[in-house]
Amino acid sequence: MSFASSSARALAPLRRPAAQASRSYGASTRQVHPSITASEAQEFLSHTLQLPSSAAIPEQLALQTLTHKSYQFVHRMSHPPPYTAAEIEQGQASHNARLAFLGRRAIGAYQAMFIHSALGTSEAVRQADLLRGRDIESMLAALRHYNNLGLLVGDKWKVGDVMRWDRAETGREGGHLKVKGMTVEAIIGAVFTHHGSPAAQRAYHLHVLPLLSAQLRDPMLKEAAQRVAQSVKSVGVVSA
Repeated sequence: MSFASSSARALAPLRRPAAQASRSYGASTRQVHPSITASEAQEFLSHTLQLPSSAAIPEQLALQTLTHKSYQFVHRMSHPPPYTAAEIEQGQASHNARLAFLGRRAIGAYQAMFIHSALGTSEAVRQADLLRGRDIESMLAALRHYNNLGLLVGDKWKVGDVMRWDRAETGREGGHLKVKGMTVEAIIGAVFTHHGSPAAQRAYHLHVLPLLSAQLRDPMLKEAAQRVAQSVKSVGVVSA
């Protein structure tokens, strides 16, 4: 069963505010995003990254990828003891901070290699419309910042519908974008962990870079981003 055909049924409860669990403590109310199952997490990643079933991210790794570190704390607050064995296991699920760290470094490397390949010389970099008076390092850092990834990539992927997180901690717009951006980083990190760097680089070129192309500004870079996305489509999923 494909994610595209089943997402409306399987993930519809995640979009209904009534499905959120909450518990009041004094003047504040903490809310935990409705939890998805490991199989739904796997299906979401396969659909988002266009992975065949043979290359699917393992269920537990997929669930970890979509779990922010705030989830464990708020899950316990919204589900007071006594706990069943299943609830304990659910609340102690690993979070995605390590995967996000790995994905962040990978994205930075793939981004730098793309710019180097597309522009070739230092003079070409200086003349590129991408910079607009800024140095290359700060410009690239802004492109891969988790808020930018959350806005341009996370929203397109709809990670906000499936990630497990603490709404109270990330209630501000900036915090919400940060968590979505970290989830994007974690997804690339999960591909890197399970399939290796070539597959993670393919995922970046195919699913991340095109969504950032408007911010590349320079026509040469935009064309290069389109070319590399088209070229990796013909390669297929590359595993280590």
